[in-house]
Amino acid sequence: MTGFTSCAIAGGLYCWGFSDDGQDNDTESPTRVGGLSQPEAVATSHGTSCAISGGGLYCWGSNDYGEIGDGTNIYRPAPTRVPGISGVTAVSTNSSMTCAVADGKVYCWGDGRL
Repeated sequence: MTGFTSCAIAGGLYCWGFSDDGQDNDTESPTRVGGLSQPEAVATSHGTSCAISGGGLYCWGSNDYGEIGDGTNIYRPAPTRVPGISGVTAVSTNSSMTCAVADGKVYCWGDGRL
Protein backbone atom coordinates (compact mmCIF):
# COMPACT_ATOMS: atom_id res chain seq x y z
CA MET A 1 0.00 0.00 0.00
CA THR A 2 1.21 3.48 -0.86
CA GLY A 3 -0.65 6.74 -0.43
CA PHE A 4 -4.35 6.00 -0.53
CA THR A 5 -4.28 2.95 -2.81
CA SER A 6 -3.95 -0.75 -2.05
CA CYS A 7 -3.77 -3.63 -4.51
CA ALA A 8 -3.58 -7.41 -4.21
CA ILE A 9 -3.18 -10.33 -6.57
CA ALA A 10 -5.69 -13.11 -5.92
CA GLY A 11 -6.67 -14.87 -9.13
CA GLY A 12 -6.53 -11.43 -10.77
CA LEU A 13 -5.50 -7.93 -9.74
CA TYR A 14 -7.78 -6.10 -7.29
CA CYS A 15 -7.35 -2.51 -6.11
CA TRP A 16 -9.24 -0.29 -3.67
CA GLY A 17 -8.97 2.99 -1.79
CA PHE A 18 -9.32 6.69 -2.50
CA SER A 19 -8.21 7.90 -5.89
CA ASP A 20 -8.36 11.33 -7.40
CA ASP A 21 -6.20 9.98 -10.24
CA GLY A 22 -8.20 6.89 -11.21
CA GLN A 23 -5.74 4.15 -10.35
CA ASP A 24 -8.19 2.17 -8.22
CA ASN A 25 -11.69 3.24 -9.25
CA ASP A 26 -12.26 5.09 -5.95
CA THR A 27 -13.82 2.22 -4.01
CA GLU A 28 -13.62 0.90 -0.47
CA SER A 29 -14.07 -2.68 -1.70
CA PRO A 30 -11.53 -4.57 -3.82
CA THR A 31 -12.37 -4.08 -7.49
CA ARG A 32 -10.89 -6.24 -10.24
CA VAL A 33 -8.61 -4.34 -12.62
CA GLY A 34 -9.49 -5.34 -16.17
CA GLY A 35 -7.12 -5.94 -19.04
CA LEU A 36 -4.52 -7.95 -17.11
CA SER A 37 -4.65 -11.67 -17.82
CA GLN A 38 -1.82 -12.92 -15.61
CA PRO A 39 -0.82 -10.28 -13.03
CA GLU A 40 2.48 -11.22 -11.37
CA ALA A 41 3.41 -8.10 -9.40
CA VAL A 42 1.98 -4.66 -8.65
CA ALA A 43 3.34 -1.32 -7.47
CA THR A 44 1.25 1.65 -6.38
CA SER A 45 1.96 5.27 -5.56
CA HIS A 46 -0.11 8.29 -4.68
CA GLY A 47 -1.35 8.70 -8.25
CA THR A 48 -0.07 5.84 -10.38
CA SER A 49 -0.31 2.05 -10.32
CA CYS A 50 1.67 -0.41 -12.44
CA ALA A 51 1.43 -4.18 -12.83
CA ILE A 52 3.49 -6.85 -14.53
CA SER A 53 1.33 -9.19 -16.58
CA GLY A 54 2.53 -11.75 -19.09
CA GLY A 55 6.04 -10.25 -19.07
CA GLY A 56 4.72 -6.82 -20.07
CA LEU A 57 4.29 -3.75 -17.88
CA TYR A 58 0.97 -1.92 -17.63
CA CYS A 59 0.48 1.42 -15.83
CA TRP A 60 -2.55 3.64 -15.17
CA GLY A 61 -3.64 6.72 -13.24
CA SER A 62 -1.89 10.05 -13.06
CA ASN A 63 0.55 10.79 -15.84
CA ASP A 64 1.51 14.39 -15.09
CA TYR A 65 5.24 13.62 -15.36
CA GLY A 66 5.08 10.83 -17.94
CA GLU A 67 5.19 8.13 -15.25
CA ILE A 68 2.82 5.88 -17.24
CA GLY A 69 5.61 5.43 -19.81
CA ASP A 70 3.53 5.79 -22.98
CA GLY A 71 5.29 8.97 -24.12
CA THR A 72 2.44 11.28 -23.11
CA ASN A 73 1.25 13.25 -20.10
CA ILE A 74 -2.37 12.12 -20.57
CA TYR A 75 -4.27 10.61 -17.63
CA ARG A 76 -4.92 6.88 -18.18
CA PRO A 77 -7.88 5.36 -16.27
CA ALA A 78 -7.17 1.81 -17.49
CA PRO A 79 -3.97 -0.26 -17.65
CA THR A 80 -1.84 0.92 -20.58
CA ARG A 81 1.05 -1.21 -21.82
CA VAL A 82 4.44 0.47 -21.57
CA PRO A 83 5.91 0.17 -25.07
CA GLY A 84 9.45 -0.91 -25.84
CA ILE A 85 10.10 -3.23 -22.91
CA SER A 86 9.36 -6.90 -22.34
CA GLY A 87 10.50 -9.61 -19.99
CA VAL A 88 9.64 -7.34 -17.04
CA THR A 89 10.53 -8.86 -13.66
CA ALA A 90 10.27 -5.90 -11.25
CA VAL A 91 8.55 -2.51 -11.04
CA SER A 92 8.57 0.46 -8.68
CA THR A 93 6.62 3.71 -8.97
CA ASN A 94 6.26 6.93 -7.01
CA SER A 95 4.23 10.08 -7.52
CA SER A 96 6.28 11.23 -10.53
CA MET A 97 8.53 8.42 -11.76
CA THR A 98 8.46 4.69 -12.60
CA CYS A 99 11.31 2.19 -12.91
CA ALA A 100 11.29 -1.41 -14.11
CA VAL A 101 13.72 -4.25 -14.62
CA ALA A 102 13.25 -5.86 -18.04
CA ASP A 103 15.52 -8.42 -19.68
CA GLY A 104 18.12 -7.71 -16.99
CA LYS A 105 18.24 -3.95 -17.67
CA VAL A 106 16.87 -1.08 -15.58
CA TYR A 107 14.53 1.41 -17.26
CA CYS A 108 13.19 4.60 -15.66
CA TRP A 109 10.89 7.32 -16.95
CA GLY A 110 8.91 10.28 -15.67
CA ASP A 111 10.33 13.21 -13.72
CA GLY A 112 14.07 12.57 -13.52
CA ARG A 113 14.73 15.44 -11.10
CA LEU A 114 14.06 13.26 -8.05
